[in-house]
Amino acid sequence: MNQGLAQQNNPPAKADSVFFLANKKGLLGKLGRAISTNAGPDIITDNQGAIKNEAVFAPFRGKLIRQIRVEKMGFQGSVNDTSNRNRRFLNDISDALYTGTTNKTILRNLFFATGDTLYPYLMADNERFLRDLSYLQDARIIAIPVDHDSAAVDITVVWKDLFPFGGSAELNSASSFNLEINNDNILGTGDRIQFRTLYDMDRKPGFGSGLEYTKRNLGGSFLNLM
Repeated sequence: MNQGLAQQNNPPAKADSVFFLANKKGLLGKLGRAISTNAGPDIITDNQGAIKNEAVFAPFRGKLIRQIRVEKMGFQGSVNDTSNRNRRFLNDISDALYTGTTNKTILRNLFFATGDTLYPYLMADNERFLRDLSYLQDARIIAIPVDHDSAAVDITVVWKDLFPFGGSAELNSASSFNLEINNDNILGTGDRIQFRTLYDMDRKPGFGSGLEYTKRNLGGSFLNLM
């Protein structure tokens, strides 16, 4: 179904309902209200009434990206509500044990840079790409109008990490076991390391181990090297 039909079959969503920051206090609220004011009255929806990601960026089509900011949410936060902090004991421990994805890593995974022209489909695709990264739980890309410069736009990237440490243990019998330990985001770089070991008394040799390292997005090429 084309966009025109989608708009006819579904009532347009108001901009204030799209930009979640509009109802917040302080600087984030001001930014959110500015976005809502400049976004126009209608947001294109699909035939299920869901907001199309690229439609959020449509009001900024063709504008020059003046600067890019990045903001990491802790394990207690939400990219859909940056003022909300879910205080839980396990979240506190996770934040203490893990510093999180670095700003440099996030910037390396963007499809655009300062000085580029904003294309809505590219921004929406990049947001989906970030959300699909195995070490991120969620991500948002927010376009913010620039005061006194209608031809420019600022970009804020907000993301939330997944806890990177994992592993498994399997006891096959009293004389055989497998153990795996992995880190899916080494030092916040997005790289992965995995250690495996096994023991089987009935085999010779009875002990074996292996180490696997994955370098993700090598040199900004979006290629992985194992």
